[in-house]
Amino acid sequence: MLRKNWSILWFSRQRLGTGNFRFPDPSSNFQISILLLFWLTFSACGYRFAESGDFPFQIRRICIPPLENRSTETGADAIFANHLISEFSRNSDLLLTNRDEADAVLSGKIRSVSVSTISRKGSHTSLERQIRITVDVELIASDEETLWSARGISEREAYAVESDKAATEHNRRQALLVVSERIAEIVYERLTNNF
Repeated sequence: MLRKNWSILWFSRQRLGTGNFRFPDPSSNFQISILLLFWLTFSACGYRFAESGDFPFQIRRICIPPLENRSTETGADAIFANHLISEFSRNSDLLLTNRDEADAVLSGKIRSVSVSTISRKGSHTSLERQIRITVDVELIASDEETLWSARGISEREAYAVESDKAATEHNRRQALLVVSERIAEIVYERLTNNF
């Protein structure tokens, strides 16, 4: 009988926290309080996701043709058009269509694509180069009125120079894609934030 009572006593001690059972760590309550405080702070300060939907000038259908390429970079016109199309498709409710059915055309020019060395090893060996691209973009209504324009939008991206020329060319092409995507984001942001 003594043994039986002892096991009941042991079980009750487990439930009351005197055995292996542990009460929640008070520091976890502190951590939860801190997280709650951050959530309340940032939710009350107006931080929120950007809304998509309405586009300025009551435009519902847009055409984005390849940009006029005044640089020596072959294919840059199509790359930029594809990134612009992707950006506008992802962030707005606009219908992408051909020029004849569009309410407006987003057209532009690639003014320049330049490459410069930004890091060297010795006087003749480049370690890192930078590609810089400058574009002009305008939004033209179907009645040929210029609704919006931005000139001299410029971005740059560094890339590594490898001993293998094909690898260097691949790095340069990747940097071109990064710059093109950034410029597409800038164009969309400027166009929608100005109104």
